[in-house]
Amino acid sequence: MDQTMSVKEVSLLLGIPEHTVRYYTDMGMIPNIRRAENNYREFDEEAVEWLKGTVYFRQLGLSLKDIRYYHDLCFAEGDEAVKERYRLLKRYCEKAEEEVKQAQERLEYLRYITEKDRKIAEELLPDSRNPFKNRKD
Repeated sequence: MDQTMSVKEVSLLLGIPEHTVRYYTDMGMIPNIRRAENNYREFDEEAVEWLKGTVYFRQLGLSLKDIRYYHDLCFAEGDEAVKERYRLLKRYCEKAEEEVKQAQERLEYLRYITEKDRKIAEELLPDSRNPFKNRKD
């Protein structure tokens, strides 16, 4: 991307509301954000990547404070900052992997009961979940 993008264009690209784009830039989450002559925000490729990272981190449940800490580490000098960034990202990856695992388990259960209800609807199985159909009056 050689050109800059507007708030609206970045909003559409990342699938987030325009006010969220403005909020994150106002919070200082996107370093070195440029402004046009009319004071509108301009996003180059680097700014879009910072914003995308911020959005993804928020979706992982990180606080803005934690995201800012990670961003600060990106600008810190020395090997220890890189190691700390790595440790943080590794923990975030582990958390995301656990969430994927839990979502997969929920999906498998949903598929199981969906298939069972399909068979009940096609009268291939009795409806053991409905207490009214199984009453012996």
